[in-house]
Amino acid sequence: MKDQLHAAMEDISKLNAEGVVVRGNKKYTTVAVRIEVFRKHFPDYSVNTRVTVDDAKRVIVVAEIYPPNSDRPVATGIAEEIRGSSNVNKTSAIENGETSAIGRALANLGLHGGEFASDFEIEVAQLKDAKIELNTAEKKAAEKKPKDPPKEDPEEADILETLRDDSDVFGEDPATKCAQWFIEKFERAKSVERMNIIFKENQKNYLSLKKLDESAAAKVKAFYELREEQILNG
Repeated sequence: MKDQLHAAMEDISKLNAEGVVVRGNKKYTTVAVRIEVFRKHFPDYSVNTRVTVDDAKRVIVVAEIYPPNSDRPVATGIAEEIRGSSNVNKTSAIENGETSAIGRALANLGLHGGEFASDFEIEVAQLKDAKIELNTAEKKAAEKKPKDPPKEDPEEADILETLRDDSDVFGEDPATKCAQWFIEKFERAKSVERMNIIFKENQKNYLSLKKLDESAAAKVKAFYELREEQILNG
């Protein structure tokens, strides 16, 4: 196995030097390429995956690499994906989690994807935190039943009143102006962490905007997702 691993690591190292994919000016070899190298040098080994958590909010996938005729893995990887946290995770969170878990298992075996992982994974973690906050806020808004509404938050009521009536602040189209405020703040943000802070500090405003104009709130969410991709892709 030692010689096989050394040869595979040399192949991956060459691919990393060529920079198959670039994120934030750092080189990265995709999981699909690494698995091809793995199959080339370890044809008798197997990669098994299993889903350990799959609920309405997240999925957790474990990947394990087994040598032939063995019930003990030589490397494992685990990945968590938040449902709805990206365009991919809206429809394919399990598949995306499986790919990430396999990538981690290969990295633990020695076949890592490049130098970007540490800072990129931090950005991903921050993004997931922001998305959980956003999804939780939207779920709370959706769960409010019109026939039996909860007591209105005085602060939220003030925000709604301001959105409707304060023409000096928002002009003739308050929902659009408020949505534009969010969009401009997200556009200026240089990191996902900063976007997360902006949303946390203005969560009541977002909920109030959604009550006033759902289409305007949808534009805010769509731009958030666009901006997150721009940041993560450098």
